[in-house]
Amino acid sequence: MPGIEKTENEFRFRIKDPGLFRDDSFRYKKLKKKDKTLTGVSLLVAKLKNPPKGHEGSMVTQSVRFDRDKFEDSESVRKWVDSHSSLTKPTKESLENYISRVFIDETILEKLGIEESL
Repeated sequence: MPGIEKTENEFRFRIKDPGLFRDDSFRYKKLKKKDKTLTGVSLLVAKLKNPPKGHEGSMVTQSVRFDRDKFEDSESVRKWVDSHSSLTKPTKESLENYISRVFIDETILEKLGIEESL
């Protein structure tokens, strides 16, 4: 499991190397307060430099960001990551299913109560 990095204002959990993404495409997807367990969590998404055919222009999760006002320490972040593994790590599944989950699906975001925040 990738490590959790602590900064002044947040904890970061990297899913993919930022070098794989176009520099001009990074955006935050902020999770709404609708579900308390998701409060203080944002997804950093961007467009891949070399996306798979048919997924050009799709936004992909690069990392998950955790507000330090809501998460006291890296252990609380790790617990959240472990309990939300469908967002944070691939499982043994077909490449097609993996790509479908990694690439942001607006209907899934809507169900999770995620709004875009620039």
